[in-house]
Amino acid sequence: MISNAEQVRLQGVMSFDDVQERLVGAVEIRRRHLGSGRWPFAGDGPWNLVLYEAHEHGAYDIAVRKVPPTRAELAQMREAFEWLLLVPKDDDRLLIVRAIEKMGAGAARVPWRMLCQDRPRWRTPDGLRMRYERAMSRLTLRLNAMVR
Repeated sequence: MISNAEQVRLQGVMSFDDVQERLVGAVEIRRRHLGSGRWPFAGDGPWNLVLYEAHEHGAYDIAVRKVPPTRAELAQMREAFEWLLLVPKDDDRLLIVRAIEKMGAGAARVPWRMLCQDRPRWRTPDGLRMRYERAMSRLTLRLNAMVR
């Protein structure tokens, strides 16, 4: 038996959580694609010898190199970021981007109070959260209207 949520997904309709999850995934792909932007080791030392010696003594674990995103992942990222163009108000688009970036950075919850302090026009944390939910709901409705 297929659940209602799976039937909706099979029809090509996305939920609020689907859109949010896809945008968070796009932020994570962008971070993997851009990286930190700098080489983590000094450029004047024989790091291959230092890493080998440290590994022998168990001083620390060697960091695993991040795998760059595939072409399909980059296409998904671009598509998700293009969805933001469907948000008509610049303030709402900025709010969505800031909240999604916090979620993509691994935050368990969006720090609405901190976002309010960044933009005095955004009055209260609860009001900001509700504004985000309304903007994301409108975005979800527009995306679903495009699918039909």
